[in-house]
Amino acid sequence: MHRYLLTLNLFLFSAFSHSLIGVPTVSYDGNYAIDLTAVNLAGKYWKLLEDGPDSGWTAMTGIEFYKINYVSNKKAGVYSYKVNARTGKGGSISIYPDGPVSVTVAAPPMPTALGVPATDTDGNGSFLVSWPASIVSSATFELQRRFNAGAWSTVQNSTSLSKAESNLAAGEYEYQLRACSNIGCSTYSATHTITVLLAPSMPTSFTVPSSSTGAYNISWAASLSAENYTLQEKIGSGNWTTLQFNGSTNLYLNHKSDNEYSYQVNACNAAGCSGYTAAASSTTVIHFPLSRGSLIVPTSNVEGENDSVYGEVDYFEVQARKNDGNWMDVYSGDELSITQFQNQCENESAFGELDHYELKVRKNSGSWVNVYSGDALSITEVQAQCLSN
Repeated sequence: MHRYLLTLNLFLFSAFSHSLIGVPTVSYDGNYAIDLTAVNLAGKYWKLLEDGPDSGWTAMTGIEFYKINYVSNKKAGVYSYKVNARTGKGGSISIYPDGPVSVTVAAPPMPTALGVPATDTDGNGSFLVSWPASIVSSATFELQRRFNAGAWSTVQNSTSLSKAESNLAAGEYEYQLRACSNIGCSTYSATHTITVLLAPSMPTSFTVPSSSTGAYNISWAASLSAENYTLQEKIGSGNWTTLQFNGSTNLYLNHKSDNEYSYQVNACNAAGCSGYTAAASSTTVIHFPLSRGSLIVPTSNVEGENDSVYGEVDYFEVQARKNDGNWMDVYSGDELSITQFQNQCENESAFGELDHYELKVRKNSGSWVNVYSGDALSITEVQAQCLSN
């Protein structure tokens, strides 16, 4: 009899070691199988015990040996299992095989390989953020985004494996992702950053002043995210030509001859270029030499035909006024001879004490161009006159 009991006990310890209970190492949704197909002595005197986060070892009900049993809706924690066997109903011998098996119920693992392009240079702020599927088939993904190091906000929470972004403003965007199930959510993935670069806006405050010297400065306000500016010039009714393509917001020109000059500018970066400013910005260069103000003074006396200084001028008119009064004709003709420039014949010669003095000029009945504005004027002779009546 004792030999029989010893043989039975050895058999029980061998048959119900922990290797005979099959459970997964981890469950990410609280649902898993307990495989008892290796336990081939199922009977009412055999019990499966469970030790969980809320209770100690407890006999499970509804368990069948030599089968796969399923449990569900387990909350996060560690669950351990072992077999309790009795030799008979009411028997006093209990056998607990060594080494219970355990399963950990946890939230899904953190997503990896979040796919975000480094830059977007299509000029429309549109791109795709994507990531691989989770090992948890029912997992949802919470995607967060922030703009220029601001606050994080959730932009998508679904089972989808991608997010199509569109029409985002220029700037820096960061993304992070986590996976969730009914158990909870993983930690967020490492952040991934993309720089959205849009074509800059058209430059503003485009300034092209009139000039009577052939020297003037063209300028404009900087456009956000612009790297270069294209400045173009058109002479008369000719074609546009590029004068400058760089990051400067101005260009100083000089030695321009008599003509009408039109200008336009745009702003560019890696995403593209803005449209050009309106080509209406233009200037007409007509030289009229005075000895003061912003106008040019010849280095020597000039006499003779008008082509000596002005090119072929067919007809030339000059008007003057003081203190916003009426314009007065001071010269009209097809020749302009100026014999001498000196600091004589001050502004009181014809108009009295001038507080403010203006001159404008035109050629060939074209548009009037303001060529002088100031409080002093020195001209000794214009067509043998000293601005006298």
